[in-house]
Amino acid sequence: MVKPVVVLLLDSGNLVVKDANSNNENEDLLWESFDYPGNTFLAGMKLKSNLVTGPYKYLTSWRSPEDPAEGEYSYRIDTHGFPQLVTAKGATFLSRAGSWNGFLFTGVSWQRMHKFLNFSVVFTDKEIAYQYETMNSSIITKMVLDPDGKSQRTLWLDSEHIWEIIIARPADQCDYYSLCGINSNCNVDNFPICECLEGFMPKFQTKWDSSVWSDGCVRKTHLNCLHGDGFLKYINMKLPDTSSSWFDKSMSLEECKTVCLKNCSCTAYANLDIRYGGSGCLLWFDNIVDMRIHPDQGQDIYIRL
Repeated sequence: MVKPVVVLLLDSGNLVVKDANSNNENEDLLWESFDYPGNTFLAGMKLKSNLVTGPYKYLTSWRSPEDPAEGEYSYRIDTHGFPQLVTAKGATFLSRAGSWNGFLFTGVSWQRMHKFLNFSVVFTDKEIAYQYETMNSSIITKMVLDPDGKSQRTLWLDSEHIWEIIIARPADQCDYYSLCGINSNCNVDNFPICECLEGFMPKFQTKWDSSVWSDGCVRKTHLNCLHGDGFLKYINMKLPDTSSSWFDKSMSLEECKTVCLKNCSCTAYANLDIRYGGSGCLLWFDNIVDMRIHPDQGQDIYIRL
């Protein structure tokens, strides 16, 4: 016997197919459009990365403003190393929102959005899922990935009948992935905006002086490895690319430092979670990539010297 089904467009924007005999519109779903995101991220939708079977659910841009065929860009959770939210063209990062620190992604200023949106990330051994919810049902907002790889969060203003842009990314030069090359720091309030980390110097000084920063920086003095190395604390930072990092959810920050010192290729460490005084361990190896000043709510990181 074939069960009767109905198709409903929910207030959330989710198109669902469900059992016609079910009284709960959010249960007994046989299919839902939120499982197949296009270029728009709505409240209640989840971006997922399955760590066991591999399939991802992420945004893809349109080919052009008039052509909804799948474009070149994706907005997704990258699961290499410690997971982070990225915008990519194929396998190449365009920009990073950064890794989740228990409160927010380290590269995004969400002070205004936290007044009307709740963001959450669920991270288990099997799956990573990122979503947001509105604090009031009267709030209508969306995030759209444009055909050129830029993303815009907009808010519907009913009184004016317009979508107001409240944040767009990349927001500035420092938002572009690895603009300053390796072992550097990007700061839009400085001139030039790129600077080598303490203890590093430009790999090619002449190119650096000409504002060609892509080759990055190299150490002035090689690490001593087991004897004499220390760490310099940087505050209010967007943490570097975590795709080649290692992490442990239970370690203290002091234990994290000890583990880093025992590994000659470990170059930096930080807390994994900044809530409740900080917990967990996040380690970087070899080069530091895509770090910037983030004064609104940046995080502490310790660079090895």
